[in-house]
Amino acid sequence: MCIRDRSNTSGQNLAVSPTDSDINNFGCVSPYSIVDNDVVVIKIGSNSLLGADGKSLDEEYMKKIADQVSVLMKDHGKKVVLVSSGACAVGVQTMGMSEKPESVEECQALSAIGQIHVITKWERAFAPHKLLCSQLMLTHHDFNIRSSCKNLIATLRVLFQWGIVPIVNENDPIATSELTVGDNDRLAALLSSQVAAKHLLLLTDINGLYDADPRFNPEAKKLDIIEAVTKTMLNAAGGPGAKGRGGMRSKLESARFAAACGVCAIIAHSREEQVVLRTILDENSQIGTKILPVPWDQPADDAVNERRRWIACKRTTGVVTVDQAGEDNFMARGDINTDHIVEHEGTFGVGDTVEVRDASGHEIGRAVTSISNTSFNDHSHDCLLYTSPSPRDS
Repeated sequence: MCIRDRSNTSGQNLAVSPTDSDINNFGCVSPYSIVDNDVVVIKIGSNSLLGADGKSLDEEYMKKIADQVSVLMKDHGKKVVLVSSGACAVGVQTMGMSEKPESVEECQALSAIGQIHVITKWERAFAPHKLLCSQLMLTHHDFNIRSSCKNLIATLRVLFQWGIVPIVNENDPIATSELTVGDNDRLAALLSSQVAAKHLLLLTDINGLYDADPRFNPEAKKLDIIEAVTKTMLNAAGGPGAKGRGGMRSKLESARFAAACGVCAIIAHSREEQVVLRTILDENSQIGTKILPVPWDQPADDAVNERRRWIACKRTTGVVTVDQAGEDNFMARGDINTDHIVEHEGTFGVGDTVEVRDASGHEIGRAVTSISNTSFNDHSHDCLLYTSPSPRDS
């Protein structure tokens, strides 16, 4: 599904459009000043980072990843963001525990203990290449609040200019249910969307996506390329491993989101030889599964593009359902009349983000509202809607 927006509107709008002053005051920060430098976001899960004992970090493996990232940056001009898991697992090992506790508070404390070890090992891995690392600990708040998201992009841009490798993890010790991203697959996808990355590489302990479960079906075949992640694929995907929180379903959901933002997502086995270089530099590589990006019509103004990407990653507070005429207008022109909104759920006010669904219940976009849920019966006007990465099932 293409991401659109229309800036011409009259009357009462459901969605807030960027005014000229809004765009002019948006600042010089734009993901498109970053995407020119070819950003790659690489996520490595806990199961991939741990050694044979399943407890301690595999430093030799981390060095191999650093070797490949160095080649991408120094020889090919890539800007690399590394989303690294492993903090809680390392905290368990550091504290001499036999397994991860069930208590949320204890897991958060273990993450705080383990994070310092994770970042130290990455520093050591990159040191031979004379590459410095930085640490960014994020929650969903950093994406949901526009000023925070802008500051995040600005910080990353400076780090890229300085040739620094950002090491990112979710800020588990302070995350709450309202702030948590969920897992690092989703965090990597959010990051890739906001910096307009060219590639999102999700490294895991599975070769990619199969047409059946290879553990139980010896005839299962790996899917090298898929054009769209469907609901059937999501329902068939497995859950998280013993050490992590993601799993194949999370990776597919994250890849689906990133692809709808125009990012090429790849799910590959972390221990494949030279996996980073082969997947990123060889467009014909058959390593892992590649989820093709969805083309979207990009307005000439970078500030409008950045705003639309920010809307895509915001959390929603409500749902509006449109009839067929409303869907047709929405898909064709990006606007809709409130007369075609047949149902709405949730409590939302001006400036909140809502899902836009068709009559079958599929999300087809998102809108930043300029009227509240209590005002729908008082207005009948054209609406401007910003569509989000909400690819429809094929």
